[in-house]
Amino acid sequence: MFITKLWMDSKNADKQQVLKIHDFKECSLVELTQAQQQTDADLAFFLDSEQTVKTAHNGLQAAYDALTKSSVQENNKTSLVPMTLSLYVPATLMDTEHYVIDIGAGFYVEMNKDKAMDYYKRKLLLIERQQCQLQEIVEEKRKLKAIIADVLKQRIREAALKPSSNEKK
Repeated sequence: MFITKLWMDSKNADKQQVLKIHDFKECSLVELTQAQQQTDADLAFFLDSEQTVKTAHNGLQAAYDALTKSSVQENNKTSLVPMTLSLYVPATLMDTEHYVIDIGAGFYVEMNKDKAMDYYKRKLLLIERQQCQLQEIVEEKRKLKAIIADVLKQRIREAALKPSSNEKK
């Protein structure tokens, strides 16, 4: 079925198949409607993914900023330590050179300041690349949605202009 042609490989944006209007000219109205629904669902999925990645980026950026701020503080000084994005607790920093870093899935690793900063920089770069890929996919899906809508409108206009079989008699 032609709907499989609509699928974009979200893992490899370079190999996306760009469809043009002539790819849809031979499709029936039912197939066009199905393609439109599939494209709408894909677009909603990728927009939701884009928001999730943005939230992850904001969390990592906040952790990186907190690490940067705490590393300039003195030992044995009371400070607010971020537990979550919105929860900070007062704590005394005993050692500003070693940190326990959440690496995901409930795992924590002790790192020195330089390794922790490098870890967060790499994670932020990875997420920024993913954001760019998602933006490209969303743009392609929007273009595809517009193409399908144009072909559907054209088909409906053509159907409205065709004389019905009753009028010919």
